[in-house]
Amino acid sequence: MAHLRWWAEKVGKAGILPTDNTKLGIPDRRYVTNESKAKELGDGLYRITDPHVLMSLRLQAAFGLRREESIKFQPRYADRGDHIAIKDPWAKGGRAHTVPITTLEQRTVLGEAHQLVGSGLLIPAYKTYI
Repeated sequence: MAHLRWWAEKVGKAGILPTDNTKLGIPDRRYVTNESKAKELGDGLYRITDPHVLMSLRLQAAFGLRREESIKFQPRYADRGDHIAIKDPWAKGGRAHTVPITTLEQRTVLGEAHQLVGSGLLIPAYKTYI
């Protein structure tokens, strides 16, 4: 509607469109939803048989990582003692950031990730991210 109003103003017919969208039956925009999009797998998490996928999901749950961040996760690089460092190629928008380690569960999941992949990535050697 903003584009139409701009055009109508430029051609000298600004009055043909009402200034209020409700007169046209257009509802107000909702910019923020109050509903969480988070999914809890509960016991279903441990029915996953691939250890790399399982670890990726556990990292997402423990640290709040995005999917790509957890799939490309390299424990040897990321573990900085009191926080994990997310590389820019892993992160949304290419912005490196850190996540503090605040719970014993986070430290446990990180330790298990170290055991699973050692100095490698959570992407197995025979696969690619794509």
